[in-house]
Amino acid sequence: WRVEFGGISTPGLADRDGMLYIARLLQTPNLPVDVLDLWVLAHPGDSEQIAALKRADQLDMPVPTSGREGRRRIERHIRDLKGDIDASEQEPGNPEKKAIADEARLALAKLGKLTKERRSHQNTQRKGTLDCVKKAIDLARTQIAEFNKPLADHLSSPTIKTGYNCVYHPPDPAPQWVVILP
Repeated sequence: WRVEFGGISTPGLADRDGMLYIARLLQTPNLPVDVLDLWVLAHPGDSEQIAALKRADQLDMPVPTSGREGRRRIERHIRDLKGDIDASEQEPGNPEKKAIADEARLALAKLGKLTKERRSHQNTQRKGTLDCVKKAIDLARTQIAEFNKPLADHLSSPTIKTGYNCVYHPPDPAPQWVVILP
């Protein structure tokens, strides 16, 4: 990699994953990039696994567990189940209502367990990817600092934020970048 910033040329930077991630962020200032999309840039062999993880995040389960709409659907589903339970308590001698209430209680228990398990598994995978991308970007910044401290300072937080969505927030006016891949 060769980078110029502040009149200082930084030739011969090692081809690291973090450099690729930084280059991608510089190409799309102020636009969040999903950490999974960054990961695939450096690990194209993982693209099917990453696509599956992203699909799982958006999966239209009977009761989806992600996002505001997912929470609303879960809350509605829970209210419906609790309504079934309340209706059965108003008619304690009705075996049909009792059976519905028993099914509702079981569904509530399963819903809580499935939601926690699914979130836990997906969060573990995303967290692992996030940690790897963050470390790669930190290593690239450290490498850049050896040759060009002003550029390394420019690329630190809050200019480049890492998280489940990574973003480059340039100062105003934004520097013009020419990104040449090795």
